[in-house]
Amino acid sequence: MSRKETIIKTICVILAALLFAAGLVVFYLRNERESEQNLDRTPAATQAYVYTTASEPLAAVNDRVYPIDINKADIDDLVSVDGIGETTAHKIISYRQENGTIHDIAELSTIDGIGEETCELLSNYFFVEKAEFVEFTTTAATAATTHKKTETTAPKETTTRKTTTTAGKPEPAQFPIDINKVTADELVQIDGVGEGLAGKIIALRTQKGRITDMEQLLEIHGIGQSTLDMLCRYLYVDSKDYSKASSATTQTKATTTASQTQTKTAAQTTSQTTAERQKRRVDINKADAAEIADALLIEREAADMIVWLREQMGGYSNTLEVLFLEEFDKRYDAEFYNSIKDYIYIGDEK
Repeated sequence: MSRKETIIKTICVILAALLFAAGLVVFYLRNERESEQNLDRTPAATQAYVYTTASEPLAAVNDRVYPIDINKADIDDLVSVDGIGETTAHKIISYRQENGTIHDIAELSTIDGIGEETCELLSNYFFVEKAEFVEFTTTAATAATTHKKTETTAPKETTTRKTTTTAGKPEPAQFPIDINKVTADELVQIDGVGEGLAGKIIALRTQKGRITDMEQLLEIHGIGQSTLDMLCRYLYVDSKDYSKASSATTQTKATTTASQTQTKTAAQTTSQTTAERQKRRVDINKADAAEIADALLIEREAADMIVWLREQMGGYSNTLEVLFLEEFDKRYDAEFYNSIKDYIYIGDEK
């Protein structure tokens, strides 16, 4: 073999070795790229936790293991999620306190300031138990929201909220504001306060004549300590109106004046008049709200709810159906029903 042929063969061997090595490198890089793409295409763990508990933890954030049941989550659980601020967290807690059980993460899209993107983020960390899950739907034509669990919707609370000024823009409130002077328009400008809660605060103030301590707001169904702390950043009680909420139960040691005697006498007269009034039986399929409230000695709002449910059902078939009210308002639970059951009847039951 000539020297020239030997050189050519050597070059060919070297080229073949280089081509083989290049093939191995390309094969390795392609496998690495496919592995990364497969990871990117992995479905978000959220979808498995929409209404069931997870078999394995999704993630641990600030010593919290997600996913967490949205109906058991507290403020800290919510704000620990990157992208969920304190304002949004308070809105979710307030919504849950006012409406009871959250049946679907998508339901939170009805809260002002929370859209589909936020709901999608929340569904990555929170879920609804399968036993409580009810698919949430929205009717775009009427912008009315409802659960498939029922074909009726609870009546909305009405307030005197003014949505616009003469210029067509919302009138900004100057906080903090004396709670005894604040309007419903100003209350709904507080993050986490909707028209329903604003109406309840105004109603409590009207009932008491004057709020003398912010802690009196805890008497409102749906306001807990966290919501009260939030409200105290925007509202206050003027010093001349201030007194502890418990002061009504504290007896003074001062001598009784003529005016105190008159007040005590008037209170005793009112107490005797109330004692003389007794509940009486009433047909809840025929009586109107005013008659029901007067007969059962209950608030007009409760009587309105009894009449509203009657209209939704096309009339009561038995008095036990009043228990369905709890599904729409937690205040009207079994305890409420037991307080009136002996005085309500239907048709010939009397």
